[in-house]
Amino acid sequence: MKLKEKSESPGIVSKTAYLLYLSLITLTNVTANPLLRHMNKRGVLTMYWVLNDDDEVQHVMNHTSTASIMTDRP
Repeated sequence: MKLKEKSESPGIVSKTAYLLYLSLITLTNVTANPLLRHMNKRGVLTMYWVLNDDDEVQHVMNHTSTASIMTDRP
């Protein structure tokens, strides 16, 4: 007699992980810019690392207060 293994549907797990990921990204976006402004005022160099997509670079330049951007494509 075999016992049935309890398993969750992969769809539920992936949806939950995706929602968690989105909520963490939203929290980061809400808190990042004020933190960057504060750090820049205190003289701390702030930068985004390895932004290689033109759209990402443009978004960071328009919507954040970072001091620099590092990229693999100068």
